[in-house]
Amino acid sequence: LMFQSNKKYIDFLIQSGAFKRNRAIKTKGEWLEKIEQIEEDLENKDLRYFIKQALKEEAYNVAIRLQYLLAIQQLNESEKISWKKQKTNGEYQTELKGSPYFIDFKKATLSFEYVWYSNTDFTASSLLQYYKSIEVNVNSILKGLKQENDE
Repeated sequence: LMFQSNKKYIDFLIQSGAFKRNRAIKTKGEWLEKIEQIEEDLENKDLRYFIKQALKEEAYNVAIRLQYLLAIQQLNESEKISWKKQKTNGEYQTELKGSPYFIDFKKATLSFEYVWYSNTDFTASSLLQYYKSIEVNVNSILKGLKQENDE
């Protein structure tokens, strides 16, 4: 009888996903300290280097966060927002309201927050799709900032 109830419990755990080993989550954990260091000195970090490193490791969720930080870094450098580590993403959106960067930043925020904070068990291919989506939004912001600076 004891075996029977334990088997049911183990079956329940397996079906609920308790034993899933998601590479993305493991990789996210391995990157957390590095991300913390990047955020401590965001204005002086070469985020493109770290994005390439994360992509090489197939740490797509980390690459998404780094893309988002790249947008924040560049918007801060162009004085469109005032970056502070303790600020929320919503505060940055408020600063961008009415600017040509608002929509792309809002879309990037939604993608980043969904991937980074949800408990969804993403596949590598779905994370790659989210990465490509946020990359489009961030590149649009960067292109706009470059054009503005060239004028």
